[in-house]
Amino acid sequence: MSGKWFDEIRDSNGNVREHYRQIYDCWQSIKKAERKRLHDKSARHLSGDYAVDPLPRVIIQSEYRMLQRGVEQRAQAILAFLHDYSSGGRRWKKIIPTDTLDAIIDRHHTTNVLDRLNPKTIAFPYGPDIIRSMSGRWCVLEDSAGYLGGMGDLQAGHEVMLRLVPGYGRVLHSPGESKPFNDPRDFFERLARHFQSKARKKNGVAALYLQAFEHEPDHETRRLAVIFESLGISVVAQESSQHRLEIVDSGIFLRSGRKKERIGYLVLRSGPEHMDRRSPSSILTIDASKIGPEFDSRILCVAKWLSNTTPLENTLLKNRALTNFSPGVQFLNDKAFGLFVDSLVEFYLKEVPVLESIPARLMAYRNRCDEWVLDRTCLRDIVRRRDHYVIKRVDEDGGSGVWIGHKQTQESLRRLLDKIRTEPEKYIIQKYEHLSVLENRIVDLRIHAHVDQDEIIVSNTPWGRANWLNNNGKVNIGSNGFTSPVVVMRK
Repeated sequence: MSGKWFDEIRDSNGNVREHYRQIYDCWQSIKKAERKRLHDKSARHLSGDYAVDPLPRVIIQSEYRMLQRGVEQRAQAILAFLHDYSSGGRRWKKIIPTDTLDAIIDRHHTTNVLDRLNPKTIAFPYGPDIIRSMSGRWCVLEDSAGYLGGMGDLQAGHEVMLRLVPGYGRVLHSPGESKPFNDPRDFFERLARHFQSKARKKNGVAALYLQAFEHEPDHETRRLAVIFESLGISVVAQESSQHRLEIVDSGIFLRSGRKKERIGYLVLRSGPEHMDRRSPSSILTIDASKIGPEFDSRILCVAKWLSNTTPLENTLLKNRALTNFSPGVQFLNDKAFGLFVDSLVEFYLKEVPVLESIPARLMAYRNRCDEWVLDRTCLRDIVRRRDHYVIKRVDEDGGSGVWIGHKQTQESLRRLLDKIRTEPEKYIIQKYEHLSVLENRIVDLRIHAHVDQDEIIVSNTPWGRANWLNNNGKVNIGSNGFTSPVVVMRK
């Protein structure tokens, strides 16, 4: 362990950690020039999306069990809060100020529909970003929820890693075992079985509804489609010519040519509100052949069309089908909401958080006139001790809304402070923790989970990100980061 960060590979005496020994020996046997070539070559194996680090991150099974438990605990607490709020309860007000929560929800939703949700059917994707601090303690960097990246890279990342360095296979596959402990496909198989079971309760099938593939900057959604389709879940892409989603008052249906099936469970990557806006079924089209010469007949035609069409969000709120992504819950991804999750664990579960958040606070407060006012003590702290802090915009992802204090010049810091003064309620200040280091990379983890009242399914495989130690201090893919495959060892 360095004096500035936690060393993933070597202990405080400079010795390679036991669980890294075989993997690292294999890595060290490759010449340095070849290692760089493998890294540069890796993006081609991932459809040209981004690089896959040929040096994996290794975690032992017992440690990962603790991480899974920590993720499950936080998910349970968030679910308890949503159940309380949507059922008209008021206990949550002891933890989150009403005006703060209203502002968080308003930032992400044009309409607050949480009071229309059936508390028993609430579901959401969850995947906190986790780091190892300088002391080696695991802690939560952000409580990411809703639309999450990385799931489509879990299986592909392992496949590319083994293709680049085939020698890892002999280390990961113990004698007599067909696959390593953390084969990512196990997670998808559990999800598929759960979704299909829920669909049967609604007398329908499970379907994955995705935005059109050509609109995404990488191939992650395409990879997810292939995985779920191989597990028996139908895939419907917007603007698809093969399969079409029909949304009517009585339910949601999958149309394939002349075949029509009821969808009992709809798997979404984006919130249903967002899918509504992009969905062809929500766009009014008029068949000219049905418009007669009489004005009244035109009105009758349009009125009939509208009566048979219901937006996706309303159909799910009426419980015509179940979903993994309930309407109105994308606000959980707001960084201001994440400030309260540790307290939700203690309040609703009466437990100490297994994974604690890195300390952070809002940069504004409400005055007596109900106006947001900049907390000037935060501003002074940033100016005096910027090396100790990270500043984040609460409603942005991908690294663009993150400023690491010690990476800022005087000019960039001045511009940042001007932004904060304009909208102080949209920024938080967080204690700076150096990410742990894997050789000459900084690394973090995201552990994906599906959350609902019946079951919380936590991935057996973390998704890892990395960046070079001397870069901008961020591992986000959008900040020139790359995928860092994670291996969970049995011993």
